[in-house]
Parts: sequence; C-alpha cells; structure tokens
Amino acid sequence: MNKMKKILKYLLHFLRVINCLIDYEEKINRKVLKMAFIEISFVIIGTIIGAGFASGKEISLFFARYGMIGLVGILLTVLIMGLIIYKTLKESLENGISSYSELLVFKKVKHTNLINNCVNIFVLATFIIMVAGFRSYIKEITGSDALIITIIFSFICYLVFNKKATGIINSNKYLVPILIILILTIAVSYNISATNDINENREFIGNPFVSSIIYAGYNSIIITPVIISLAKKIKDKKDCKKVAILSMTLISFLFFSIFITLIKGGEMCQNAEFPMLNISKQIGGNIYSKIYSVIITISIFTSAISSGYAYLNSKKREMKNYKITSAIICSIAVLSSTIGFANLVQYLYPIFGIIGIILAITI
Repeated sequence: MNKMKKILKYLLHFLRVINCLIDYEEKINRKVLKMAFIEISFVIIGTIIGAGFASGKEISLFFARYGMIGLVGILLTVLIMGLIIYKTLKESLENGISSYSELLVFKKVKHTNLINNCVNIFVLATFIIMVAGFRSYIKEITGSDALIITIIFSFICYLVFNKKATGIINSNKYLVPILIILILTIAVSYNISATNDINENREFIGNPFVSSIIYAGYNSIIITPVIISLAKKIKDKKDCKKVAILSMTLISFLFFSIFITLIKGGEMCQNAEFPMLNISKQIGGNIYSKIYSVIITISIFTSAISSGYAYLNSKKREMKNYKITSAIICSIAVLSSTIGFANLVQYLYPIFGIIGIILAITI
C-alpha cells in the first residue's frame, strides 16, 4: 500500500512537471524555427520508444531471440524507417498535406476511406497498448491492481491532448533527451558489471529479416500520421533529411544498447514481460530500479500522447467536440488495459506490422 502511495505521489509530481513545461513554452514567443527539426526528431523518437521498446519486450521478441544476427535485422529496420520518415516529411511539406487521408488522396490510392480507417484504428490501438503497458508495469512492481493510477495517467494524457501539437512537441523535446540518457545509463551499467559472455543459445524460430520488416511496418503505421501532423512546423525542405538522420541515429544507439544487454541477460530476459526490469534488478541497488521506473513512465507517456494525438488530428474534421473525443479515447484506454500489455504486444504488433508494410508499399 505504501508503494502505491509513493507511485501516486510520483505521478502527481509528473503531472505538475508536464504542465509547467507546456505553460513555460506557451509564454515564449519564438519567431525563429531553426531548431524545429530537432524537436520533431524527438517527437518521432518518443513515439517509437513506447513501453514495448523501453522495457525490452519488442527488441526481445523481434530481434534478440535470433542472437547476434538480430543486429542485421535492426539495421534493416532503421533504414526502412529512416526512408519512410524522409519521404513522408518531404511529400507533406511540398504538397501541403496535413493528414493521412490527404496523403492517400494525393497518392491516388484506391479504397482511401478503408485504409484511412484502418490506420486510425492502429494508431488508437497503440495509445491503448501504452496505457495497458503502464498499468501492467505498476502491477508488476506493486503486486496489486493499478486502476486509480492508470486513470490519473490517462487524465494527464487528456490534458496534453488539449494543448494539441504544442503539448506534444514540448513534452517530447524535454522528456526524450532524459529518456535516452537513462536508457543508456542502465544498459552501459549492466554491460560493465556483467561477467557473463554474450549468450548465443537461442531458439531460432522464424526469420530475423521478416521480423525486422514487420517491426518497421508496424512503426510506419504509427509514425506516419504523427509526422504528417507536425510537418508544417518545418520551414526548410533540407530539414526533412536532418530529421530522418538524427532520429534514426539516436534510435540506433538505443536499439544497440538494449539489444546487447538482452543478449547478455540470456534466459533472465527471454520470457519476461519487462526484460529490462530484470536487468535493473540484476545490477543491484535501489537507484537503478528508480531509474527504470522513470524510463518506463516517460517512454509510455511520450508514445501514448504522440499516437493519441495522431488519431485525434486525423479525426479533427469529423469530430464535433475535440475535448469530448479525447476524453472518450482516454476512457477506452483505461477499460482496455485489463487485457494485459504482453498479450497486446505479442498478438497485435505482428498483425499491424504486416498490414503496415503493405500500406507503405501501396503508398
């Protein structure tokens, strides 16, 4: 019970921090947007690094289970996603595209409404998965249900949604650098202290290249609507390439650090719902568990608000009341969180990945 109270107090402090960051930026009248490509890069990274990525579950499922050859899969994933980011930004900027449906119309894709609705469902599902991941994590560390805390988390997302693009950018540009530093801290600390060698004893099921394509496909569904919704923030076409290079370079560092950590972790990580949680416990010391708590909270939050906003932005012309719609999806996320994070990742991600690749090829 005491642990739940501490988490609740921590979450309320988190709410105050988010509000302060957004309010601070809104008071500043910035006329020059030369650094916009960095901000958008952080939003893209924040979208990709959700609960599955930061916990190590996604990397374990799609890459680490193949052993060191999984690194080739990671490289392929990064290249595919980098190309999608650059192409989407460039076309959105050149043709004044502000939503996914407009992109489909511009490309003269058949069955535009069907594809657009599918993408909206996937983006909404990602938001739901992030909320489920948060609830599962709190349950993992406390041993009890976390309904009240999950409701508060969803309410924080609701507040950010109401700030629209400003809230999303400002939240990510401050939280993502912290997230990157903390993930690297955990990974480097474990790899320095670990005495065991890289574990190549893996059950080689499936194809690492197919897994990498599926993973890239899933993420392309999520990041494409986010990129389109923020493309207007870029004023120089040259920044499109900068965004792709910067975001994928940073993601590559995180991919590699978590991947090597999981490979060294061996059986301790293979079937865990939160592999990196086991790693933080293995390092020893209460400080690493607290660092990991911050990592999971930030990663879930940044991915949740980016995907949730992408859905709301795509529906802006159809919805009668933006705030009511955002409240509804937050409520749905809380109710759906009972399904469980691991189940959602294991079964939904591969399905979405296959469809994502088909959509990417079509467009």
